Amino acid sequence: MVLPITIEGLSPGLLPPPKDVQHKLRTPNHLSAYTTIFNFQQSVLEDKDKLIRARVLGFILLLAPTDTVRAEVVRTIVSCASHTGLYELRDMYIEFFIRPFKKNKGPRTAVLSSHHSLSTFDARKKVAKDEMHQVPETHQEVKKRALFRDGYRRLVTKVFDYEYSLRGYHKDYPDTTELERSCCGPTHCAHIIPGAYLKLSGLKNTPHCYETKHLCGPYEVYLRDRSLITTFTTPDPSIPLLPDPALLALHATCAKLAHLSGVGEHIDQVERD
Repeated sequence: MVLPITIEGLSPGLLPPPKDVQHKLRTPNHLSAYTTIFNFQQSVLEDKDKLIRARVLGFILLLAPTDTVRAEVVRTIVSCASHTGLYELRDMYIEFFIRPFKKNKGPRTAVLSSHHSLSTFDARKKVAKDEMHQVPETHQEVKKRALFRDGYRRLVTKVFDYEYSLRGYHKDYPDTTELERSCCGPTHCAHIIPGAYLKLSGLKNTPHCYETKHLCGPYEVYLRDRSLITTFTTPDPSIPLLPDPALLALHATCAKLAHLSGVGEHIDQVERD
């Protein structure tokens, strides 16, 4: 039996009663807005589509990454004078917040180019650095630049890219000592934190550091013998900055929201139909 993933003490499904989450809501206005959404949920229990969508507003309040975001959500809820207004607000968050952050369904990113025309690793590195400051035009370019920035390995698990590892023993590549004692696997260009990263939590006052102790699924295998803290780094400080922690927090909030409310699976089902 697979137990549902809980997030910040919350379980997928119905919104918990206001008294059970009062500690998560900082002001009476926050609690009042959440109570409005909880009652809204109770009024549509017999309609699965409306029920899933109604939960979105409640979980946004509980999962808001900052007080500013929570205050804005409260303001929009209070501005709704009826259930019709809440329906419209809920649909706005789904269409303009969750759906755009769903995993990109465009063409798969291609494998790394071998650059046979370049004779040395340093020459390839120079070309890659020059390209980093240009706007990528294809999925292949996005992946190539992200891998170069991240040292040809996954940011969280530190697993080397499979295509890179196949050529990592070539004389033109730098020291492969770490590569030889590490493992490798496929990499994909992530436009949003994947569902399994629902509990990738940033450490306060430590930029680009994240807790990985709650990661599960296939990532657990790669993290089993590693530190519970991972730091997003780049081997070359002259290349563009690492992913913005604020954007990662926004992406993570979206993933948590889609998981807890059930709207992520709902969107997938609608698109399949």
